[in-house]
Amino acid sequence: MPTTVVGSCGIAYHLIGSFNFIWNLGLYQFGIPPHSGGTRQQINLLNNSLSMRELSDYELSNVTGQGIAFVMNGWTKTSPFGHSATSTTGAGVYSFGNSTPLGSSFSDYLLNQAQKRDTTVLVFNNTSKAQDQAALSYWSSFPTSILTSTWPDSCAHRSAEGFKQAGFTLLDTGLPNDIYLQLKYFYTPKVYSIPQGSKTPPQELYEFNPR
Repeated sequence: MPTTVVGSCGIAYHLIGSFNFIWNLGLYQFGIPPHSGGTRQQINLLNNSLSMRELSDYELSNVTGQGIAFVMNGWTKTSPFGHSATSTTGAGVYSFGNSTPLGSSFSDYLLNQAQKRDTTVLVFNNTSKAQDQAALSYWSSFPTSILTSTWPDSCAHRSAEGFKQAGFTLLDTGLPNDIYLQLKYFYTPKVYSIPQGSKTPPQELYEFNPR
């Protein structure tokens, strides 16, 4: 039977029991499309650990782009699943499901989140300009950050959809940490940690502030 859990992005997450069983036993096989230059991947998710088998380094081939960022905000008492946000270079932050204005200051968003939780930012600087624009076109197509009450709409779903528009292959579970793990371990991002209480984000992340 489906279960309903109130998630951090302001909607109800519907998790189907049979899917969770397959996911937790690591029976889902993840395939990178042939055109991407990657090899077939296998995921083993057991007891919340992720191990990779037959995994070669994967790089998007065009390195003329500027960059796409995925933000993983950790859990809080009122946000047990954490929260995700995104950006492309010079575009500002896109954080759906809260009061953050779309396209507003990326660094201010990170500092605001640092007041209440740890944050990790994944930066992909090996994408093409076309990929960057495809992701941004999707995120900027929404007039506000308000989510609908229809599954699978969530912060993680919208984050994942933008990356998928840019050519990334992801299993969209609607949960921020699932998207974060796939992006971190299937691809080769630069990883920036911003512990709770930080007074300034890494200088490299200011490139995502709006221009």
